[in-house]
Amino acid sequence: MPVKKDPGIHPATDYAGRIRALLESDRIVQARELVSEALQSNPGDPEILNLYEVLKPPRGKPRQIIDSDRSQEFEWMIRNREAYRGRWVAVEGDRLVADAASFAELQSRIQDLDGVPLVHRID
Repeated sequence: MPVKKDPGIHPATDYAGRIRALLESDRIVQARELVSEALQSNPGDPEILNLYEVLKPPRGKPRQIIDSDRSQEFEWMIRNREAYRGRWVAVEGDRLVADAASFAELQSRIQDLDGVPLVHRID
């Protein structure tokens, strides 16, 4: 006997619920597959389009910027880790630029700097 679909449930809503259930169980690959299927059946549905945008694999952009040698900063952190354990630090070369209890606080302290310090939380 064929199974009847509930006429009160919109197909896109059904897809959206199934996709969200997959996301809640950390099944990202399956959710991406289902959202592609849902787009074929419901190409203009805003909810499906939104889920598609959210689930698109991340894209990286190649960069030509080569970071500088950070060995001085790492050496500073090794030498001073006990004094700054549990704190966020911004180190440039062999000197501490700023430290703070939270990343947000450190970020506000270094936002106007000309250089680009190495930012790290010392555990």
